Amino acid sequence: MRWGKAILGLFTALALSGCSGLLYYPSRHLHYDPARLKLKPTEVNFQSGDGTKLFGWHFKSKKKAKATVVFFHGNAENLSSHYLNMVWILEQPFDLFIFDYQGYGRS
Repeated sequence: MRWGKAILGLFTALALSGCSGLLYYPSRHLHYDPARLKLKPTEVNFQSGDGTKLFGWHFKSKKKAKATVVFFHGNAENLSSHYLNMVWILEQPFDLFIFDYQGYGRS
């Protein structure tokens, strides 16, 4: 019984120590340039509430926008690999704003 607990504890420690590597993939690489889709987002530099400098893209709708959709892309790569998931919204009356978290892209 003692060996079983030791092996389970070792397995748990090894599994948890690798979780951040499985879930956290920041990247500074430009994965898909908006110019390839003939899009020209406005580059936005701003500070979060704690003073962290962040970077984002603001895409204008092809129609008069009713609102702006803010896209939080999650824990992988950067905004240049995720804006494609929402670019369709520019055909609707909505602007799109996507930004990188600290450590991602140009943030």
